[in-house]
Amino acid sequence: MGYAEINRSVVAQSHLRCADQHRLVREERHRPKRLLSTEVSDRRGSIQGILARNSQGVRSIRSIAQEAGFCVMISDADGVVVEEFSDSNAAKSLSQKGLKCGTVWGEEHSGTNAISMAILSGKTHTISGDDHFLNSFKPFTCTAAPFLDHKNEVLGTVDLSGIDTQNRELLAFVRFAISHLTAGMQAEVFLQHYTSSLIIELNDGFSSKANALVAIASGGDIEGITKTASDILDKQSQQSQIGRPLADYMNANVDQLLSSVGRTMHVEVANARTCFVKPLMVPKIKLSSRPPATSQFRSIRVPGKAHNNSHTLSFDQLAGSDKAMIKNISLCRRLLNNGIPILLQGETGVGKDAFANAMHMESNRAKSPFIVVNCSASSESLLDSELFGYSPGTFTGGLSQGKTGKIIAANHGTLMLDEIGDMPMELQGRLLRVLSENEVTPLGAVKPVQVDINFICATHKDMDDLVANNQFREDLYYRLNGAKITIPNLHERTDFKEVVQTLINNEADGDIDITEETMQIILRHNWPGNIRQLINTVRYGIACCKGKILRPEDLPPEIIQASGKLSPSVAAQMLPPTRMASTRTLNETRQDLEQMKLLEALENEDWNVTKAARRLGVSRATMHRKMAAHEIARPL
Repeated sequence: MGYAEINRSVVAQSHLRCADQHRLVREERHRPKRLLSTEVSDRRGSIQGILARNSQGVRSIRSIAQEAGFCVMISDADGVVVEEFSDSNAAKSLSQKGLKCGTVWGEEHSGTNAISMAILSGKTHTISGDDHFLNSFKPFTCTAAPFLDHKNEVLGTVDLSGIDTQNRELLAFVRFAISHLTAGMQAEVFLQHYTSSLIIELNDGFSSKANALVAIASGGDIEGITKTASDILDKQSQQSQIGRPLADYMNANVDQLLSSVGRTMHVEVANARTCFVKPLMVPKIKLSSRPPATSQFRSIRVPGKAHNNSHTLSFDQLAGSDKAMIKNISLCRRLLNNGIPILLQGETGVGKDAFANAMHMESNRAKSPFIVVNCSASSESLLDSELFGYSPGTFTGGLSQGKTGKIIAANHGTLMLDEIGDMPMELQGRLLRVLSENEVTPLGAVKPVQVDINFICATHKDMDDLVANNQFREDLYYRLNGAKITIPNLHERTDFKEVVQTLINNEADGDIDITEETMQIILRHNWPGNIRQLINTVRYGIACCKGKILRPEDLPPEIIQASGKLSPSVAAQMLPPTRMASTRTLNETRQDLEQMKLLEALENEDWNVTKAARRLGVSRATMHRKMAAHEIARPL
């Protein structure tokens, strides 16, 4: 039974409840019940904290709603709207019709609607026109997705509502977008709850939702699991999986997972299926592992070791034998202990963060914190609190003990401000004061805190152009630009081959060699994502390598196809087993390759959809449609 048939069935059941249990009259004029602002404020607290920690996703949903003329409503588990965003004239008119903060959308009050259906079923629902039980709501179309807690119980919903539309493609994209936002919200709640557990993320190749998470307790037992992850491991109740050893479901023990934090493993799970596993978070307590079961599964390889300080590239490793890099590093060594701010410039993915880390490790501040803040990854208000921190009681839903900002956390160490060109103008003024006075005042605080920090900034933008166009403060620019270091892209480097070999040795601890044919394929590739893209390719190759030698067939299919060495039929055979079938069509293969290209572009552009679309030569709207078609969403 498809979604449409299931949806009609649950709508019909809801209509029966509305008439028989709730005694609602379909034809009566109805406006949703609305609570007092004080009651709404009491309900908002915990949800507001979740929204603040997922502000980027909320901002994306608001942007989609604005373009569609929809409003965004966030409800609690009772269907009470605790936040509402109307960012267009069309959305403001919806607010006047009753779609606003404080309204109650529980089925017993407002009949069949998307919010009530999402709460009752725990699933995403779209309710349009006659699907509403009450005639008053027939002009609307509403899509709501629930966000769940660590036990998979509904905490609330995210809803996009507008005037009923026949644009099914738009509605499908809305379903996709809010489902992935709420998946990310559950993931955040899950991670917050299981701070003493090892957390792993699963991906079966069919869905890129961020909430396929498993918490592993001391001894290697499953302590918590989301429904998405439960379905991947073995389609049965989450409760039957909790308390059982992880080894009952996959051939990977705790020690293997701990040694691969931040990296992706390809493992086999129950019923001879495979999936990708990525350990996300190291527990605060030590875990012990049980030996994995051997009767159900084939053996697996865990490539390389954990990324730690021993794998941090030094200045000399970064320089290689490239003359431009050697000159850059020679200059940095003369400047790094003299309190001179450094501005790193270069294309996306050239390794600006690795360069900054190497600078820190070679400075006299190496034993103090090295902290990175991405100025383009957060909203202005979130970036404000992340940089400067806040005092207790400053925000409703904020941490009761307040928050230490990254500037104070980096005291006596190094603070790297990545994508500095994207910093909002208002925050630029506050940062200028920190640089001028060597002190910072957290939000809500009265007294400033003295700080001693070495600043490194990085950007791929032309800062002189930003200053000339009044998009960046000139006084701050000259404060930050004590010395400008330009990092060359891969194809500008004269030691490209040496870079490839260094990465392979670093990722596989010298255990893997590479054939000359494979090396030539890598050297000829375009590498628009530079070092970052190359690192991902090397890791992919090592993970897929069946022996001790990296061969062409171990590389991602799109890399080999670009070289003309791989036909689509061979590419299909190299896809992860979960994406294969006994009879694959050429169109299916093309779809898989298109998904890989989308993911590569997004990763190379730090998941900036506009930039990724420009890289692929398509419009932003087309990029969103393709992401929806392939169920691609930004990872945690």
